[in-house]
Amino acid sequence: MAESNKSVGIIAKPGIPNATELLENLLAWFAERSITVRYDEQSAAYLGRTDGLARAELPEGTEFVIVLGGDGTLLSAARAIGGRDIPLLAVNLGHLGFLSSISLDELYPSLELAMRREYRIGPRRMLHCEVFRGEESVAQFEALNDVVLTKASIARMIDLDCFVDRHFVASFKADGLIIATPTGSTAYSLSAGGPIIFPTVQALAITPICPHTLTNRPVIVNDASVITIQAKSEDEGIFLTVDGQVGQPLKTGDRVVCRSSENYIKLKAQVGRTMMRISQTSWIFIAMVAGIALGFFAPEFSKELAPIYKIFINLIKSIIAPLLFATLVYGIASSGNVKTMGRIGGKAILYFEIATTLALIVGLFAVNLIQPGVGQHIDPAKVAATNLPAQKTQTLTQIIEHAFPASVIDAMAKGDVLQLVVFCFLFGTACVAVGEKAKFIVEWCESLAEVMFKYTSYVMYLAPLAVGAAIAVTVGTYGVGILKTLGLLVLTVFGSLIFFVVFVLGPIIYISKIPLGRFIEAVKEPWLIAFSTASSEAALPKALENMERFGVPKHIVSFVLPTGYSFNLDGSTLYLAAASIFCAQVVGMELTIGTQVMLMLTLMLTSKGVAGVPRASLVILAGTIAAFNIPPDGIALILGVDAILDMARTSVNLLGNCLASAVVARWEGVDLSKAPEQIAETV
Repeated sequence: MAESNKSVGIIAKPGIPNATELLENLLAWFAERSITVRYDEQSAAYLGRTDGLARAELPEGTEFVIVLGGDGTLLSAARAIGGRDIPLLAVNLGHLGFLSSISLDELYPSLELAMRREYRIGPRRMLHCEVFRGEESVAQFEALNDVVLTKASIARMIDLDCFVDRHFVASFKADGLIIATPTGSTAYSLSAGGPIIFPTVQALAITPICPHTLTNRPVIVNDASVITIQAKSEDEGIFLTVDGQVGQPLKTGDRVVCRSSENYIKLKAQVGRTMMRISQTSWIFIAMVAGIALGFFAPEFSKELAPIYKIFINLIKSIIAPLLFATLVYGIASSGNVKTMGRIGGKAILYFEIATTLALIVGLFAVNLIQPGVGQHIDPAKVAATNLPAQKTQTLTQIIEHAFPASVIDAMAKGDVLQLVVFCFLFGTACVAVGEKAKFIVEWCESLAEVMFKYTSYVMYLAPLAVGAAIAVTVGTYGVGILKTLGLLVLTVFGSLIFFVVFVLGPIIYISKIPLGRFIEAVKEPWLIAFSTASSEAALPKALENMERFGVPKHIVSFVLPTGYSFNLDGSTLYLAAASIFCAQVVGMELTIGTQVMLMLTLMLTSKGVAGVPRASLVILAGTIAAFNIPPDGIALILGVDAILDMARTSVNLLGNCLASAVVARWEGVDLSKAPEQIAETV
């Protein structure tokens, strides 16, 4: 490419942390190379400028477009740019990344390759959708992922007749129907149990959601076919959604006609980057199976693998002090002052504390009732992650006195979580009182938190090896029978989480008069993202978007959801309560009622520092049980099934925070009973 012809476009999503710095660095990088840059209105807003362009205007005169955000931003950009012969470089900023697979760390190396055109192009066919009411065309859409028809009210199945090239295929009676491109088949169709189509295959997928007749199964058709879906349900019984972002309600008799679009989207990928990668969660499951097999067939060898997971646990412990200090101080200083947060902040914090307290109570009750770890009496000398000195039992008065540190440096060195939390709360409150003079410290804590999140993600790369080693040592030492104990722990946690959702969150929904059917529709997709990725942050963008679409005002949802990710992790707090008592049970350690109450009060505070990355609850668990002199041996057992537990607790975290935003909205007098006439694009 000639120097004078180099030009790029930039599209950014709302709510990017440190967006101004990121964009300024990008502009400086391009300026050094004499490359012209055009950017959209959101990017201009980050930069404090007014010369941003509409997304549809951005591609003119550009050689490629950079999309900063998750898959939702990419889908929105694809619809705006569709039909232009301009590749997209999709950069994932820590969200779900089926399509936006290039991470922020890979951005500049990827740009260097792009300048030399050393990349592969992945063409993705788009889907054209048109809605007919009688003979009149009432709406047209372009989709990169899929077109979805779902029920618009609670407990209502929809009836749809499906035709392909005018030939009758099936009369679907289901919760919904998905018409997906090969690109979309890895998203919605995957979650609905449908087929996954390789991107280069010229085909479309028709997948029913929870079909209610045994003959309804996914259908694969040639992408030259025309798919016609006719609505048979009563008016306002069906809602059409395109790429999960735009759409409209359908009336009885409406026809939805879908065909492959003439437009393609070109996605840039790095040379050597495979189109499908095994996720870390998948590797963990593979490691679990391998560890069980190794422990069964080679028990003596398996016992020698203990150093692998001991190293992992030591690294986890190294995260505790800096992570807690950074997240708690920044969280309190930036949003913990009720006077500055105002009425909405006060209501949100009150709700957070009530919900997390109930979650802790449910977790403690369940683990004491079922007692999954009782009877094991594991010898700490066999699987201890660290050599702890003998500790004498403390009284309630001594525990309370111990909570207040004489030296925060000593508390950090010992990893004393309770003392750290007390110090951080007081320190954060002091930062709020000082005001502007403490701005540097608060910003430093924010930066430290980001560094520790990245540090945690690096440590988690070892998780598959550690999981495999931990379960191999466990099975090799205690035999396959130990899996019964782990299975009982999984059932205890899953059962208590289900109980919490039904008997705690359920009544909250009823009392708050939140429409259950529409709420389920709003949280379904982000819940699936949270469950499959075991990451709350991966589901945050879609949760923000869907709850705003659900009817929660933007100023409420934009405060409550992110704040809840630090202060309202219902699933994690319930899990921590159960896991802490389990760690005591497996070593035969009995905890008094007073100690358990103090443990619950400690977890009410320490759970506020859980990072939004997979399996980070291990950080808090390790620190909390150490504060109560509980040997960490149980963590070695939990590590073997933590991936399964993490999926469950993370999805409940997401569900609880979505509900919190709806409850605060109802508390503010917002009417959530009516569905919006048309979904607004918010990405």
